[in-house]
Formats: sequence, C-alpha cells, structure tokens
Amino acid sequence: MAGATVDNEVMSLTSEGESSAGPMPVGSTDDLSEEITKRSSTLNLAEMVKVLPYVLPYELLQAIAKRDALTFLGAANGWPTNFESDLENCQQCGSKLGDSRIHPGQSRANTCYLLTELNPFKEVDIMVKICSSRACSAMHQASAEKLGLFNISDKVLVSLDILLEFRVFFKKGHPIGNVIRAKLLTPKAKCKESSVPSDGEMMYIEDLLYNGYYSFEMSTERNLDDVVCGICGVCPEICLGDGNEKNSCTNRQ
Repeated sequence: MAGATVDNEVMSLTSEGESSAGPMPVGSTDDLSEEITKRSSTLNLAEMVKVLPYVLPYELLQAIAKRDALTFLGAANGWPTNFESDLENCQQCGSKLGDSRIHPGQSRANTCYLLTELNPFKEVDIMVKICSSRACSAMHQASAEKLGLFNISDKVLVSLDILLEFRVFFKKGHPIGNVIRAKLLTPKAKCKESSVPSDGEMMYIEDLLYNGYYSFEMSTERNLDDVVCGICGVCPEICLGDGNEKNSCTNRQ
C-alpha cells in the first residue's frame, strides 16, 4: 500500500507539473517569417553567384586532377578537410557575415563526403556563414566551384569532372540513375571496407547525386547550340516524333 501511495503522489506531482507548464510553445509567426526570408535570400544568392560555364576551363580540370593526386599521395596542397566561405560581407546586401558554423538543421554527427576519382567517400566538414542582417539572413557556403567541386546540399562535394562524365553518358541516352549507380560501384570496390558508406547511405548518396546532377545543369550557362536531349544528345541529332508514342523518344528507368 505504501508503494502504491508513493506512486500516486509521483503521478500527481507529474500531472501538476505538466498542467502548470502549459502547452508546448509553438514557433512564432516572426520565426516563420525569418526562416522564409533566410531561404528566399539564400536562393537568390545562389542564382546570383553559382553560375558555371558549359565548357569548363582546361586549367580547372587539370587543377582538379593535380589536387586529387596530391590528396591520394598524402602530400600538401591536396583537398582541404574543412570548407568554409572566406567572405567577410554578404554578397547580397553587404552586411557583415557571422562566424562559420555548421549548416542549420545538421549536427557534427552528419557526414559530408568528398567524391572524386581518386578520393571517394572522404569525410569533410562544410561550414556556412549567415548574414547578420535579419532582413536578409542569406546563407553563404564555401565557393567549392573555384576548386572544381560542386556542393550538393552540404552532404556531398563531387568533382566537376565526374559531373561532366555524367553529362556525356546522359547525352548518349543512358538513364542518369543507371550512370550514377554504376559510377559508385567502382570507387566502392577500391575503398577499404571500413571507409565505405553503408547500403542505406549509398542509396542516399545516389539520390543526392541524381538531384545534384540536374542542379549542376541548371547552374550551367546555356545557349541554343548546347541544348541537351537526354535521349539523342545535342542538336541537330534530335528527331521529334509525330505524336505517335512509338516514334518518340522514351527513357524508362
């Protein structure tokens, strides 16, 4: 009976504590508005600064290969292990940027992978800086493109030469999902078992690369001379069907 009395008292105190505390606080309208502003400013900034040429400079591709080899050999001047913006002021409004921090919504436990020909699945840290102006709050990422890398959601940094390889296969009519899947099999076989991501992580990386490839193409300057058809390639190789499904391009994945 004594034990039951103690239990009842504990339950009573717990209930009183919960009722006195009131309902859990819900994010205010101001917080939601600030988050919308941050997202909008960040997207505007990305559209403004993240533009790639369709034909990547030869010097950049050579620099990628050199840096990749130095990292593989353990020499200096290879790929950095920490990526952060070197800017001090916001590129959109000119306000001062805050200190480097991890991406909002992520934690130190979240793994970011570097994916290159010689150094696949190398773990790196990606930091961001937030504009101090609440009217802007644009998030600034490291300018990985200058090093020859493409940042996909702060989860994967893939070298531009790999994305160019994806483009070539895509233009030849290969489903991009199959190309990515095949590309990941080779480095997986090269790596030590302890450094290979789990099957679940590999599927996640595939999804990131799939969406990242299209983001790469959308970030690329284009003109009518380099319009790409995922089936036939570049004009004038494209032949349009007459509306009959049998005569039209299809690409079932």
